[in-house]
Amino acid sequence: MLPLASPVYQILLENDCRCFNVSSIRDGKVILVIGSKNSVTCGILEAEEELESSLRFKFNILKSMNHPVPVNLIAISSATSLTELPRKIVFATVGTDKIIRIFQTGPTNEETGVVSDLKGHTDCINSISFDKMYGQYLASVSDDHTCRLWSTETGSCLSIYNLTSPGVAVCWHPEELVKFLVAQKNGKIRFYCCTSHKVLQTVDASDIAPVLSVDWDLKKKSRIVVGASSNAYEFDLQQSSRSLCNEKLHAENVAKIVLGSVGNFLASLGFPGPTVKVVKKDLSMETPADVMVGRSLQSHPTLPYVIIGSTRKLLFWKIPIEA
Repeated sequence: MLPLASPVYQILLENDCRCFNVSSIRDGKVILVIGSKNSVTCGILEAEEELESSLRFKFNILKSMNHPVPVNLIAISSATSLTELPRKIVFATVGTDKIIRIFQTGPTNEETGVVSDLKGHTDCINSISFDKMYGQYLASVSDDHTCRLWSTETGSCLSIYNLTSPGVAVCWHPEELVKFLVAQKNGKIRFYCCTSHKVLQTVDASDIAPVLSVDWDLKKKSRIVVGASSNAYEFDLQQSSRSLCNEKLHAENVAKIVLGSVGNFLASLGFPGPTVKVVKKDLSMETPADVMVGRSLQSHPTLPYVIIGSTRKLLFWKIPIEA
C-alpha cells in the first residue's frame, strides 16, 4: 500500500472542526459549511491558481453563527442559490441534543437564523440528507430504530419508518426526487418513495453486517457502495449483484465511505487511527501515521480531491486521475 503524500493544501480554521460538508450548487459555486463545538460557519470554497500542479483553495466565509450545542452532522440543501432570488444558503445541522436545526442565511447581511427545529429522535442521529432536486424534504436515521421524513417548509414530520436495527445512512437518489435509501446496521437496505411511503426495493446485506456507511454513485445511478466491517462492497441495483473491494480497507471498521465525483476513486475513513484510505483501480493509498486525521471526510464535488477535517484545519489531497 502506498502512503498518501503530504496534503497539497490546508485551510486553517479558528475553531476545531467537528464536522463539515461541501456541495456544489446550481450556479457552479461550491458551498462549505463547518461545524464546531459551539458555532457553525458557511461560505464559498474557491479553487485558485495552480500551485506546483495542484490548486490553491480559499474559504470565503459568508456567515458564522452560534450553535447551542456541539455539531455532529451537517447537510447542505439543494435549495441553496447565490444567483437566483432570493439568494440564500440553506443547510441543516445535527447537535448532540438530538435536534436537527435548519438554517437559512443570505450572502451578505440578510437575516440569518434557524428556520426550523426538527425534534422527535430519541437517540443519536447518524445521518441526514436533503432531496437532490428542491430541498423540500429531509430524511434522517437514528439509533432509535427509526427513519424520519421531514418537510423543510413546515418543519413537520411527514412519516416515521420503523427499522429493525439502528439506521446508519440515508441517501437520496441523484435524479429521482421521490426515492431515497435507508441503510440499517444489520444490513437491511431499503429504498422508499417519499410520497407513497412504500418500499420500492430491498437489498439484503445482512451477511456482511455491521453496515456502517453507504454512498450513491452520482455517475452510475444504479450503483451503491457499502462500507461494512473493514471492507467496501459494490452493489448493482439493476442486476442485484455485488463485488468485494480488492483488499481490506481498514483493520477494524469503515466508519465512512465516499465516492469521488471526479476521478473514479473511493475514499474511506476507518479505525484504528483514524486513517483515510483511497482506492482507485489497482492503486491503494493511505494517510501516513503522523498525519492527524479527524472524523470528517468528503470528496470535492467538482475536482479530484479528498478533504479531511483535522484539528483547526481542513486538509486537501489530490487524487491522480491518470492512475
